Amino acid sequence: MTEGPKQLRVLVAHPERQHSFRLATALKKAGVLDKYVTTLYYGKDRWSLTRVAALFLRGDARASAHRRVCLDLDDDDVLTYFEELGLLTIFAYRVDPSGRLARLFMRVTSWLFQGKVARYAVRHRVDAVIMYDSNARQCFELLAKKAPGIKRIFDHARRVRNFVYEVYRNHVAAGGAFVKTYPGLFLLDRRVAARYGLEAWTAQFHIVASSFSGESIRYNGISDDNIIDAPYGVDAEAFFKRGQTRALASTCFM
Repeated sequence: MTEGPKQLRVLVAHPERQHSFRLATALKKAGVLDKYVTTLYYGKDRWSLTRVAALFLRGDARASAHRRVCLDLDDDDVLTYFEELGLLTIFAYRVDPSGRLARLFMRVTSWLFQGKVARYAVRHRVDAVIMYDSNARQCFELLAKKAPGIKRIFDHARRVRNFVYEVYRNHVAAGGAFVKTYPGLFLLDRRVAARYGLEAWTAQFHIVASSFSGESIRYNGISDDNIIDAPYGVDAEAFFKRGQTRALASTCFM
């Protein structure tokens, strides 16, 4: 008896959130999602540390905890790693408004999270792992060493930051006093910015949503053959009934 084609299994991992819920949802609808891995996850039907902590949180922190759920994923589709460290990051913002303590927790959490994602991917023999900027380098380096057959895919929520550093450096004179408000050490320190370029090289393929993001990857010497364009957009059918969608289109384009 001839076996059918092997079903792809793709792992999506992000210790925070960004647009990873949307990607995981799309992969599930395509029938190729293995697991979605994160730190904080409220869940729909299961109890979790995030759900328990939300009972004691207030204001924006509580709202943030409630948003850590994807209605298109079943709870069984989701793995949580180092959830307690994710919660400590939230509390760190409350006790240290400067954010220094929270950023320390975030770096530690990301480092541990990436290692565990890599071990899961190797153990379960997934076909591809998709991760996000500033949270991928260690995982992808481990996969390249231990399981080079697993495809390493970088979904760029931001432009590669060593490219942004160069843009900033070339235009800083035009910023005037506003320059002092620019966030991010990578804008001020070439060595920090360079580390993000090294992270980009650990991936085999890059998903970008804009030409500017694509330009930041090409700046790092990565070929167009390894860049996948997924332009910004919205599925209007997901938000409007068919008649409402047509009415909106008529209003916008007449």
